[in-house]
Amino acid sequence: MPHQDFLPQEYIDKRVQRRTNFISLTLFVIVMGSVIAAYMVTDQQRVAKKYEMRQVGAQFNRAAEQIDELESLKQRKAQMLAKAEVTGMLTERPNRTLLLSELINRMPATLSLLSFEMKTSIVRRAAVEQTAMQRGRNEARRRRAGGDDDEPQSQVQPTEVSIEIVGVAPTNAELSQFLSAIQRCPLYKDVNMVSSVQTNVEGQAMYRFRLVMNVDQEVDLGTYEPIKVQRGLRQNPMSPNLEFDGDGILVTPEGPQRDPMEQD
Repeated sequence: MPHQDFLPQEYIDKRVQRRTNFISLTLFVIVMGSVIAAYMVTDQQRVAKKYEMRQVGAQFNRAAEQIDELESLKQRKAQMLAKAEVTGMLTERPNRTLLLSELINRMPATLSLLSFEMKTSIVRRAAVEQTAMQRGRNEARRRRAGGDDDEPQSQVQPTEVSIEIVGVAPTNAELSQFLSAIQRCPLYKDVNMVSSVQTNVEGQAMYRFRLVMNVDQEVDLGTYEPIKVQRGLRQNPMSPNLEFDGDGILVTPEGPQRDPMEQD
């Protein structure tokens, strides 16, 4: 026997429509809730990302400031070194007194110098052409360092000090001894014997030599110890009691004389 529904059709349609509306509303609420929840999560993530980006940007800015400060310090250091080098060029390194004293103190007693000549010359170096990238980089460094383009740049020309001495020695043994002593001295470099010719000096056979060398200007004079030679003088040569006769021979005063250089 077929099932018969005694409810009116209109009532059934309304119930179906209400059920459908309820289900649609429930799904709508669920979807909207999901959308709102997703938006809130996404917004929180976006805020967190913005905060991280601000933090990273601040770190980059601090790093850029530190780099600019470091570049400025390097630029100032280079300028100070350049000025110090220019100032150092005004003084001899080492001075002539030390150079000559080292030569004399290393000479054998039988060797004599006839001439001493020292020349200072500027070493010409080929200028290295910079690329466009290097010029741009240097210009950017000058801008960051706040340098003045109108300020003249100090150009230090490297110099070379050469010495030429001419002397006489009785034998080649003294000459070789003198040459070895000069070569061991840290003040000199590129020591070369240009010539050694046997000649007659006042009736005595002597070797006339010419020696050339360069001065090492980078030697540390603060730790350099000059050679000391004991002359064996019986009197102080600076004493006012010294007398010479007409032939230039030293005359020793009679009786004990007090040396004014002696301390009490």
